[in-house]
Amino acid sequence: MESTRYKSLFGEQKNLNIAPYLSELAQHSIVFDQAYSMVPHTSKSLESIFCSVEPSQGLAIVSANDEIGIPSKCLAGLLGDIGYNSIFISPADPRFEERKTFLKNARFDQSILGDSMNGKGFSTVNYFGYEDNVMLEPVKNWLTEKKGKPFFLSLLTITPHHHYSLPDNFVQKKYNDAPLLNKYHNTLKYQDEFLEKLMKIFKDLDLLKNTLFVIMADHGEGFGEHSRLQHDTVIYNEGLHVPVILFGAGVPSPQHIANPVSLVDIMPTTLKLMGLRIKDNKKLYAGVDALSRTVNRPVYSYCYRDKYCASIIKENWKYIKHYGFHEDQLFNLINDPQEMNNLISSNIDIAKDLNNDLNNWILSVGAYHRKFYQSKLINN
Repeated sequence: MESTRYKSLFGEQKNLNIAPYLSELAQHSIVFDQAYSMVPHTSKSLESIFCSVEPSQGLAIVSANDEIGIPSKCLAGLLGDIGYNSIFISPADPRFEERKTFLKNARFDQSILGDSMNGKGFSTVNYFGYEDNVMLEPVKNWLTEKKGKPFFLSLLTITPHHHYSLPDNFVQKKYNDAPLLNKYHNTLKYQDEFLEKLMKIFKDLDLLKNTLFVIMADHGEGFGEHSRLQHDTVIYNEGLHVPVILFGAGVPSPQHIANPVSLVDIMPTTLKLMGLRIKDNKKLYAGVDALSRTVNRPVYSYCYRDKYCASIIKENWKYIKHYGFHEDQLFNLINDPQEMNNLISSNIDIAKDLNNDLNNWILSVGAYHRKFYQSKLINN
């Protein structure tokens, strides 16, 4: 789910009932109460989700580079090795940030993107492509073709992306007095209706009982809560805290997972629920099984813009490093989930320890990618 923040669906704005269908699904699912995007930017986030890789720092989308690519084998490739067919479907323009090249590097067998969809009768939204309902027919056709065979199908919505444009025939509701936020919440309502239509396809094709479903967002969205809009530099919870639910085949009884988890944990968690494991990952993968992730394992994030902001969540604390652009911040997420009360001056030792941990992690990610780049240059 594009640009979908936790607070609007399951957090402090839950009473708005923006996504009733997703809320119903959540009652039968594993729900991660504290799931965080590693980088609040779609292309970077997809790398962490599909490949369990901590993305490179900075604006360059290296995972979509023909000569460099991705350091590890991604979920589509791993499943492809054991006979799964894979496809990625999204109504977005494929030229944006070289999405087709990323999908090739991630080893998806096929992709259906905005340039190959029949948009007749569908509205164009934002500056990316068609509304999400345009995906329903291609999904149904592909699932019908692959029925009886193992498949990995991934969809990415686009309607909630700024500028929060809605299809011409969508009837908006009033959720907020702020016009921009109200438009955004209506895009989430549209997306919820799309999800319900999507799940009906699986039901009609009798695919519910044998399919593992993972519904998540790539990142959240800011509306000035901390004087920041959209998502690329929104290092606060409105930009990082996202809904993640799992249900269907292989999922045990419904439960809420309270410990903080990262989207890099999605791939290993998915494999674990499928009864699969990677024999020797050689430390290629950053994530762990989110169902057994301990509370003291840190969750790291950084802004899309390099050396502008980064954060670490460990136990109840969240420390944000602003690289001198603003005062660094320390929040107690239990007492202050909206991150309004900076406690750094009264908890200097805690802040210092978290800052050291965060700096070491940032250096390790940089070193990891430099080593990979060098190996590619040598091999090429």
